[in-house]
Amino acid sequence: SRDARPVPAAAPYPLVACSHGHGGIRYQPPYLPEHLARHGFVVVSVDHTHNTFMDLDMDFAAQVLAERPGDVRRAVDHILDVAGGDDPWLGGMVAGPQYAMAGHSFGAVTTLILSGGTLDIDHALAFCEEYDLYACAYTGTLGEASFDDAVADDRIVASVAMSPGAWYIFGPDGAGLAGVSEILVFGGDQDAELDYVE
Repeated sequence: SRDARPVPAAAPYPLVACSHGHGGIRYQPPYLPEHLARHGFVVVSVDHTHNTFMDLDMDFAAQVLAERPGDVRRAVDHILDVAGGDDPWLGGMVAGPQYAMAGHSFGAVTTLILSGGTLDIDHALAFCEEYDLYACAYTGTLGEASFDDAVADDRIVASVAMSPGAWYIFGPDGAGLAGVSEILVFGGDQDAELDYVE
């Protein structure tokens, strides 16, 4: 938020990257980036192309999954670059290169990938042959996408994954999440879209 006022403390401030959910936008959920900014964090969020409410196109679903981690990584790189210069807003304001990562739903999947989760596309395709979940309607092109950008960013020191969707893309019993550490996962037992599973 441009109007958020950080707590009075000496710069530089810690950096948090946020990833929106499917069909969302960079400032969603609005309470999270504003709350963080008001409490002394610099927050960077991106619009994930073909996956915002303004340009949602499910023909690009696999491409979006593959490109989301790179979207965040490039945004963080840019902020750190600008903050390292004499920019009037951000110069000297950002503590880096380490940062925290947070995301909701599809953004939580992005968070898990960036935090060390390994995708298992074959398992996702097999899972979706058996189960009829919302995201499974868009798995047809998963085998054709390049996932070169869907890798961990070792600058991440802490992560928050809120109501992760498409958990099955990390393999049976979440085996692909074995490399993820320092992460807090939220779920809701009354969430009608993404059930909380103990």
